[in-house]
Amino acid sequence: MTMESDSTFGWLHHRVPAILHDENMIEKWLNCEGGLPARDVLSILKPNAPLSWHPVSSAENNSRVKTKGLNAEINL
Repeated sequence: MTMESDSTFGWLHHRVPAILHDENMIEKWLNCEGGLPARDVLSILKPNAPLSWHPVSSAENNSRVKTKGLNAEINL
């Protein structure tokens, strides 16, 4: 699940992960047929500013590479 990026990551990519922070948010998302209008359910998705990023190996882009540690920070 992704959503439009906010100012935190907009410079990096136009989409960011949509994160549901707690069980209440998950319940609302999964049970949208329970009477909540779709716009209200969608409103619980918010960009998650606490996300952080760091450069990783370009091998991370290849789904066939299964080496551990590819998501470790590298120096550019």
